[in-house]
Amino acid sequence: MKSPTSLKHWSRKFRNAFRGMRVGIWGQSSFYVHGVVGLLVLLLAMILGVSPLEWCVLVLCIGLVISAELLNSAFESLAKAVTRDFDD
Repeated sequence: MKSPTSLKHWSRKFRNAFRGMRVGIWGQSSFYVHGVVGLLVLLLAMILGVSPLEWCVLVLCIGLVISAELLNSAFESLAKAVTRDFDD
C-alpha cells in the first residue's frame, strides 16, 4: 500500500486541483467578470498607494470571490450531472 504522503500522491492531488480550476475558469463567463474587476481593483490600489495591510485585505477578498465562483461552478456541474431539468 502506498503512503499517503508520497510525492506521487501529492502531485496527483495538485494536478486534479489545477485541472478543476482550469475547467472552472474556462467554463464560466462570470469568472471573466470577476477576474477583470479583480485586476482593476489591484491596479487602482497601486495608483492609490494602499498600505501593506490593505493589500492583504484586497488580495484575500479577491481570492475569496474567485474561490466562491469556482465552488459555484462545481455545484452547477454537480447539479447538471444529477438532472438535466432547468428551473428558472
